[in-house]
Amino acid sequence: MTSFCNRACLLLFLPAAGTLLGSGCARMTAVNECQNSLGITEGYLAGAGNQCVNAKLDPNNQEMVHSAGEQACSRARMLNASDPQGAETACQQARVQSERAAWIALASAPTGSQPNLNVDVLLPDFDSRFSSHATISGRPTSEQQLSQPNDTSSAATTPPVALPPTQAAAASVAGNALSLPAVRSPDSPNPAMASDAPAAPPDVPMGSIAYLDARNGFRDMRFGDAPTPGMTLIEDGGDTKIYRRASDDLSIGSGRLSFLVYSFYKNRFCEAMLKTRGILDSQALLETFRAAYGPGYQANEFLPEYSWFGVVAGVEYDENSITHDASAVLLSNAISAEEQADKKAAAKRSGANL
Repeated sequence: MTSFCNRACLLLFLPAAGTLLGSGCARMTAVNECQNSLGITEGYLAGAGNQCVNAKLDPNNQEMVHSAGEQACSRARMLNASDPQGAETACQQARVQSERAAWIALASAPTGSQPNLNVDVLLPDFDSRFSSHATISGRPTSEQQLSQPNDTSSAATTPPVALPPTQAAAASVAGNALSLPAVRSPDSPNPAMASDAPAAPPDVPMGSIAYLDARNGFRDMRFGDAPTPGMTLIEDGGDTKIYRRASDDLSIGSGRLSFLVYSFYKNRFCEAMLKTRGILDSQALLETFRAAYGPGYQANEFLPEYSWFGVVAGVEYDENSITHDASAVLLSNAISAEEQADKKAAAKRSGANL
């Protein structure tokens, strides 16, 4: 199981190696933030996207944006000093919105110029937006909801996204096909322990990366869960174990999976690995992903390879151009990164003894 981030970086940046500021996963993270948080979808080799990524990778800009967020947080707390709980909620909302506005200002500034990142310039209606009368029980009002950036922390208040026709056609089956778990607290029971029925969807619009992060798993399994009753161990790699479940429904959209297994690292669910055979089943899988998570990123328009990069979860789809067989992986970014780091550390320790 190769690192998802490394694979994605290779696909995305190999054609432009040596031509872009930054490299590897740092640039991938910046691309993801510019696309999903700031809404810049074009010009990633030369244009608005590239300018945004370069701004994100500049350490000076990172410090200035952080300062703008801190300034906004402090001011929001002062505006809500009589309500400690509301003050913290307002602080976090103000930080997110001011930092987003600061990045947009930096990304759109002419080369060589420095935008004004004062909070009153970034958010002219700051006091009315974050004062106590604009927040009720820690929940933003409708006006605030419409102004929230489209990230995981605010996605539940984002209006539904209209899907293109090809995605809309698959949307009616995507929820049941993927059957991803609703967001739940760590103390709530694991739905797989009581029933293998699909969980209710979270209050996040389909067709978005926010939906991928809110689901944070596959079908009734949430990333981080332990293996469930009914799973059969098919490969034991020590800390990494792979299971199959005989009761799984292999239908996916209008097609069918040929292979479905679950990978656990240190007894925590970290990857779902799926395969299809032939163009019809593979396209059914791809359209299901698109309906659920949006169009995805295609590094090369001539290759049927797509990626979805969330903050907490990721998806990669890879289709053979000749046989049209496809493989896909849904994974936890944090657990997968931990697994790769542990393997590198183990290899380094072993190498020292050669």
